[in-house]
Amino acid sequence: MPRQLPFPTSDYSDSLDSTVSAMAARCQKEKRLKILFLTFWAEIPPPRLLRDRHGSLFSVSKRKGYWQVVCRPISPGREPYEQGAFGIFRNQGPMWTVFTTEHLDFLHKVIVPFIRSHHPLFSRVYLSSRDMRKVFEELEESVRASILVKKAISYSHRKESEISYKRKPYWQIFEAAETEDEYVDKVEFVIEKQFGLHGFLSRDGICKFFSGERESLKRLITAVANVGLSRRSFFAEKVRPPRSEKVYPIDLSFSDDVFRRPEDNLSFLAALCRLPRSAIAVMHQNPYVHVSLIDFYDGSSFDIFATRRNAVTVIPQVSSSPFALNRLCNHIFEEFHEGKIGEPVPVTYTIRDFTA
Repeated sequence: MPRQLPFPTSDYSDSLDSTVSAMAARCQKEKRLKILFLTFWAEIPPPRLLRDRHGSLFSVSKRKGYWQVVCRPISPGREPYEQGAFGIFRNQGPMWTVFTTEHLDFLHKVIVPFIRSHHPLFSRVYLSSRDMRKVFEELEESVRASILVKKAISYSHRKESEISYKRKPYWQIFEAAETEDEYVDKVEFVIEKQFGLHGFLSRDGICKFFSGERESLKRLITAVANVGLSRRSFFAEKVRPPRSEKVYPIDLSFSDDVFRRPEDNLSFLAALCRLPRSAIAVMHQNPYVHVSLIDFYDGSSFDIFATRRNAVTVIPQVSSSPFALNRLCNHIFEEFHEGKIGEPVPVTYTIRDFTA
C-alpha cells in the first residue's frame, strides 16, 4: 500500500479551523491523503511536557486554538526517528486530540510512545463496542442521515477470527458481533447525505477523515472525547483516597452468563495473566474467583471477584489510578468478554435465602 502524501509543515496556519479546513480541502483532491486524529486524556497539559521535557526532540509553537509540533531532526536510532509535524488541541477538561496528515507509522512511532511515556498521567481512550455504537447513534441523530459501514473488523475473544463487512448499516455490525461473542475493533464508514463524511473509528480512540464535511468530523471527534471524559470522571470517583477505609467497587456486567463452568474461571485467570506489566495472586479460583492484581506502571492494586455468572467486581485498593482502571477494564473486554462498566447493583437478602 502506498504511503500517504505528507501535508507540508509550512501549510499549518495560525488557527485550528483554517488548518483543518486546508487539510480537508487537500484530502478532497488527493485520495492518498487523510487526516489522523488520536484522542486521549492528560492530567498535565501535553504542550507543556512537549516543550519542557522533550524540547530536544520537538519544537512547539502556540497557535490560535491549538499547538503546532514539529519533530526536530536527530540521528537515526533515537526516538522519535520519524520526521513530521502534528497539531494538538484541547477538547474539554483533560481531553486532548492530536491531528496530523503524516502516515500511520508516524502516529505509532512518535505520538503513541509520547503518550505511553507519561503513563499514568496520560491515558488512551478505549472504546468498547457499546461505546462505538453509541458514538454512531449520536452522530447519525445529529446529522440526520444514515451511516453505512464500508468495512469493519471484529475479533473473537479467542483471537481466532477476523471478519470484514461491507455496505451494511452500522447497527447490524454491532449486533452481529454481540451475537457471535466478538468485539468490534475498527470501522470505516460513510454518512449517506450530500457533503456527508467518509471516516474511520477504532476502539483505541483513532479517527480518520478521508473526505466530507467538517461539521460531521467535528461531531465525531467530540463524541469520542465525551466518552473518554465520562469514563475518566467515573474512574476518578472510584479511586480509593489514601488512608481511607471506604471502597468504591466497579461492576463489569455481561449480557450472557460467562461463568458457567470451572473452565470459564481458568479462562478469566488466563486473560488477567496477559495484562502487560502486571502480576496477579490467585486467592481462590473455584467455585468463585478472587484475584489480587498489581499494575507495575504506577503501583495500582485491585481485588477482583467473579462470584456471579454474569459479572466481575473490581475493588480499587490504596494508590490505584484512573489510568490503571481504564487499562484493566479494556483488557478484560478485549481478552475475556465485553461488558458494561457501572456501579454494583445493591443486593438484598431475606431469611429465606439462607434457609431454603
